[in-house]
Amino acid sequence: MLSLHLFKEDLARDEPEFLRGVLRLAVIKHPNLVPLRAYYLSRRNEKLLIFDHVRGKTLADTIHGECPLNWPQRHKIALSIAQGLVHLHLEPPSPLVHGNLKTSTILVDGHHNALLTDTKPRICENPRSFLHKSMSSAMA
Repeated sequence: MLSLHLFKEDLARDEPEFLRGVLRLAVIKHPNLVPLRAYYLSRRNEKLLIFDHVRGKTLADTIHGECPLNWPQRHKIALSIAQGLVHLHLEPPSPLVHGNLKTSTILVDGHHNALLTDTKPRICENPRSFLHKSMSSAMA
């Protein structure tokens, strides 16, 4: 099974930037990232990403579900999210920014491992500058 993500027009970027990000995302392999299988770019500039479908609940469903999470489970989920993000942000030669991180785009499997999905591939030209801006805006 596959999961599809259609870029809305307001989120779509120019074609060369999109293709650079997609080609970079296609080669990234990590246990906390849902792999990109394919993409589609139409003549009308519609952009579609095709990911593996992963069984599991979203982080939102897991947090608000009937079975409360204990601290070790929460720690494991948080750590696996961080490991996936670090791999995206720091993997040479072209670090990527997830661009869509929220509880509905993080899947949690039955062993409390988080998988990041629905990545909007943005190549980060200057990771240090990006991380500094992100930290500054998060602290404000």
